[in-house]
Amino acid sequence: MMLHVQVDPREVNTVLNIVAKWVDFPLESFKADRKLLPNKLSFARIILSPLPAALLVLGAESTMVRLLATVIFVVVAASDGIDGYIARKYNMTSDLGRWLDPVGDKLLVVTTYLALVVVSLGAPNSESLYWLFWLSLLREVTLAVAIHVVQRQILSPTPMGKLKMALQCLAAGVWLLPMLWPWLVTVRDWVTWVTIAVVVYSWAEYAVKFVFRGRLSV
Repeated sequence: MMLHVQVDPREVNTVLNIVAKWVDFPLESFKADRKLLPNKLSFARIILSPLPAALLVLGAESTMVRLLATVIFVVVAASDGIDGYIARKYNMTSDLGRWLDPVGDKLLVVTTYLALVVVSLGAPNSESLYWLFWLSLLREVTLAVAIHVVQRQILSPTPMGKLKMALQCLAAGVWLLPMLWPWLVTVRDWVTWVTIAVVVYSWAEYAVKFVFRGRLSV
């Protein structure tokens, strides 16, 4: 005996609207702007963001796999600048694009760092990676909650936020690479600690602006 469940489309739309409102997703912009090229690139970036992490977990011991994961990571990260350039140059900016951009960035960084932490557990000289992952994650979670609860609007990145993201991508890229030469370990450690410093500074800067001045821009 088969059980037939009828779903009222109106109820589904109501649920979707509630979820969209909760995460500040721009539904109207999605309906109007989802076919714009910059937004298509952003959707592609979100879909491909977990791929470097998956490759790393499946083939952490393979030099070729790690190189492939690094190349894909660089391409996906670079697409952020490409879609932004196209949107500005050809006047294709939209609320949807402003919402998708940070989502794609954070998904790429968080999934890649999580995979790096998993495959690096117990490895020597990996403490800085752990610090970077947890501080980055805590920063994003705490600021995301603050923005959602208080700001309730789409915000543009500051120069410090852009620098933080660029360094996070650089650090992740270096950690993805197989350490074929000893000097790469030194470069990796320096890049990681500098990125940690910028993450903490950026976190403190935004927190001060939010708490004491009543405004936040990330």
